[in-house]
Amino acid sequence: MTAPTRITIDELRRALLLVLDAVEKEMGAVVDLDGEQYWQITDQAAYNLVTDPENHLVIAHLSDDVEEIRDLLARPGDEYLAIWHEIGHLSGVLRRIGSLTLSGGG
Repeated sequence: MTAPTRITIDELRRALLLVLDAVEKEMGAVVDLDGEQYWQITDQAAYNLVTDPENHLVIAHLSDDVEEIRDLLARPGDEYLAIWHEIGHLSGVLRRIGSLTLSGGG
């Protein structure tokens, strides 16, 4: 068994597939994100609990997230990925989907 703060890529992949399958079942094959701007804390401050998060909030845009995800999918498979950048856009969309499932809307 792995330590609680470690995860295998296989575990992460299977968990994401389970969640995405549940989203598709509940919301359909296309999700209307029904929003645009949202608050995001910078990566530099998110895991530094000494830092005042108020000074590290930025406004992010779902339309930018979706555009970046589509650009990622259109790239050749062997092209370099800025993993932190791609995960940031994916997490913005996934967090919005999560918020839409709370009490019928975000």
